[in-house]
Amino acid sequence: MPERPDEVKEAVNLLKEFEKSESHTKRTRNFNDGIDLLNDYVEENPDSPHLVFIENIKTSYTRKLLEQLTLQRYLMLIDNSSNLFRL
Repeated sequence: MPERPDEVKEAVNLLKEFEKSESHTKRTRNFNDGIDLLNDYVEENPDSPHLVFIENIKTSYTRKLLEQLTLQRYLMLIDNSSNLFRL
């Protein structure tokens, strides 16, 4: 398989940064920018040999985003329930 294009490499790097960042604003921007780059690449290169890789990356990082949102919501529920029982 040919080497991955620079656009795809850049998108993967943004998604890796999304996963590491603690800043909500930066995380959101990196996730959106990474997915947008991948979508733009696919739109401009519909016959690329990297399409399966790109779809797998998008699925993987979307799953990570959903897992983090679920964890965040759970932590918020715990925090809110503990506030209910404070005297």
